[in-house]
Amino acid sequence: MATFDDAVEREGTWWSTDTLPSWPTAAPLQAANGGRFDGVYVREPDDVPPGRYIIIDRVREGRVPIETQLSMPGRQQHHHLMAIISWTPKEDTQALRLQALERGITDVLARLRGPLLDKTHGAQFTDVGIDGDMIEIDWGAADPFEVFAEGGPARVALRYIAVDTLYL
Repeated sequence: MATFDDAVEREGTWWSTDTLPSWPTAAPLQAANGGRFDGVYVREPDDVPPGRYIIIDRVREGRVPIETQLSMPGRQQHHHLMAIISWTPKEDTQALRLQALERGITDVLARLRGPLLDKTHGAQFTDVGIDGDMIEIDWGAADPFEVFAEGGPARVALRYIAVDTLYL
């Protein structure tokens, strides 16, 4: 049974599993499979090496009002999750660095949105990125141009909701 404590691991499995870039799946994320990222972490490690990574973590657990739950066939759990992009620049100019980061964000959004007819992230959840009607992209307080000028990785967080329906 799906539970609160394994939501991040289930989501991490979805992000770590690359498929061939064919319809209706999203393009691979990991460099070993032709993507832009060096790897995927489930929960942030103590020390992220330089490179381009996706880190999956939890922001908070959402509650569903009792009135809504009574009208549903099962009880829902809303997992407010976050995909953090840690992006070390490899390009020569600031403009190319930002453009590459934006392409990386586009790839992550495509994976987050899921294939055309499957919003369950490989049957890991009831739906992902649909409830709450938005995916929030947080660039953080630091300007990416300044971060890149200092040689550090930029960090961008994509926050979204994954829903479990527990049938009692």
